[in-house]
Order: sequence, then C-alpha cells, then structure tokens
Amino acid sequence: MISEWFTEFVRTNPAIQRPPPPPILQQVPVAPQEFRAIVDDDPERANFWLENTIRVFDELCCTLAKCVKGAISLLRDTAYQWWNTLISIVPRERVT
Repeated sequence: MISEWFTEFVRTNPAIQRPPPPPILQQVPVAPQEFRAIVDDDPERANFWLENTIRVFDELCCTLAKCVKGAISLLRDTAYQWWNTLISIVPRERVT
C-alpha cells in the first residue's frame, strides 16, 4: 500500500528543482575615499569629495543616517576634529 502510494507520488510529482543560488552582490563602482583636510585646501576639493561620496552612497541605496555615518567614518585628521567640534556645538538632530 505505502509502496504503491510512493510509486504513484514519484510518478506524478517530478523531481523538485532547487532554487537558483542568491545573486552575487555587485562591487561598488568606485569606493569612497578618505578625506584629510589641510589648511591650504581649496574648498572645491572638499566639495568634489562630498559629491563623489554622495554618489557612492546613492549607488548603495543607503539611508540618510547611514550616509552620514559612512561619511564620518571617512574623515581623517583635522577633518575629523572639525566634525567632533561641530557635533559638540550643534545637536546631532540638526546635522544633515
């Protein structure tokens, strides 16, 4: 009885196909660069860095909070000191 049922089941139900493997995540087209500011820097350089960083975060579909956190992680030396000074004066909720 069970043998007949199993035979009938196998005959009427073809082998179940496994789902395809998950897609491989794409590489980031251009990784964001660290930002080190110096006194003689041209403001255009900072703007260029910011635009490129925003473009990368947009490509990654990051939320605003993750974009800010990611950008902060790329600040170095005096640029990071500037950020720490800013958030010690301005409430984080107002920083975008």
